[in-house]
Amino acid sequence: MFALSNLIPNDGQPSLIDEVCFRPSGEMFGATYEYNDEVRLYDARTLSITRVFRNPDAMLNRPHALLLTARHVIVANKAPFPAEFRIFRLDDDSGTPTFTYTTPYAHLAACHSIALHGRRLVATYCEGPGKEGALVSYDYDDESGRIVGPLDKRERWFSPYGDVKGVSFDETGERVYVTIQSELMPWRRKAIRRLKNAVSFGSRGGSSRNGIAVFGIDSQGRFTRRPLWKRISRRFCRLENIHVRGDYAAITDADGDCVQLYDMRSADPFETPMQVLSDSLVFPHGAKISPDGKLLVVTNFGIENVDHLPKWRSFVSPRNDHIAVFKRQPA
Repeated sequence: MFALSNLIPNDGQPSLIDEVCFRPSGEMFGATYEYNDEVRLYDARTLSITRVFRNPDAMLNRPHALLLTARHVIVANKAPFPAEFRIFRLDDDSGTPTFTYTTPYAHLAACHSIALHGRRLVATYCEGPGKEGALVSYDYDDESGRIVGPLDKRERWFSPYGDVKGVSFDETGERVYVTIQSELMPWRRKAIRRLKNAVSFGSRGGSSRNGIAVFGIDSQGRFTRRPLWKRISRRFCRLENIHVRGDYAAITDADGDCVQLYDMRSADPFETPMQVLSDSLVFPHGAKISPDGKLLVVTNFGIENVDHLPKWRSFVSPRNDHIAVFKRQPA
């Protein structure tokens, strides 16, 4: 079980703190500050800031998705269309990206989350014009710090469900877990969308469901045509991110102001959470378990959420746009 240990406040201007990610060695983690156009790196032991990537050198534009590799920091800007990646070398003190990549899919924007296993980089997209979301795999070379090109894409399947948000490989690298989030809508509008989905095979109605789906992925980065497994909820929830580490999975529910922890060893792992964390969580968004399994780091937007509708520029008082650090307790 985990318990709250520390809070890392945002000492700058109020900002959505979107994503968090540990370096594979575990000695540092990073977080994206969307409104500040910054990426901050932290010492995982002292929780102090060790480095900040900021404009104009960093060329960030509402940074959202984040990944730390052995050699690089990969950041996906939320704006503009199509989605752009900035890649920085950890051993380069200039603060400028050494490589920039724009997805070849012109309609895809708002790269929400990214995950890496070997050379396979997977990314989720949401909020595209006329689209509900997509799951894309890329060939990534960490030696050079370059995204070589796309490998596969799943898009149409998500249309009747919702935006693709969080993404995580399992430990084997053979499965990809994604969270799905629909829009909040009145029941009449939802019924009309479901009818449109039924007659258009899911391509015109738009999202109306939330949940988790698991896709298979082969060594070439090709996804299974349909999910191997899915759990769909008719109840509105805002499952922003998922992270699978060993025997555990962490899912952020921003609408419920909590992080749900699941035991992946159980027969039906997502039936009931083994622990629900809510201490000092205000619209939690990103969550990662450290490589040694001892820390759970959660980013918070700290914004008002009225009748399930987030107020994107209305920060609560006192401020809660912070990073919450939970420590695993001895059994």
